[in-house]
Amino acid sequence: MGTQQQQIPTTRLLAKIVRDLIGREHFASVVDLTEALKQRCARLRIAWTNHDIREAYRVIESNRSLVQPPPPEIVVPRVDRPVVFTRKDARARWKYLWDEHRQRTCGRGDEHSTT
Repeated sequence: MGTQQQQIPTTRLLAKIVRDLIGREHFASVVDLTEALKQRCARLRIAWTNHDIREAYRVIESNRSLVQPPPPEIVVPRVDRPVVFTRKDARARWKYLWDEHRQRTCGRGDEHSTT
């Protein structure tokens, strides 16, 4: 009994390739998917017709969408840790702000020194 190699119909072969393509990446349009399919077929040396591609898309669209939006990016809100001042830092910051205030309201700040 001789073994005969059965050929997969072109439509089924193209449908398998399309499933692989849409499983690996997201396509923004059918045009982008078709271009990727044609490139894959050229690389694998698979002959195709427009009819074969349309039929492969019909087979896949019976249970799945050809074009899907990209997955949403997960945005994790940034949580800033509160600034922790030591007593020394707080005193230095207060002195700086007090000096700035005195300069703006009293001129140089030297004339009305309280010390």
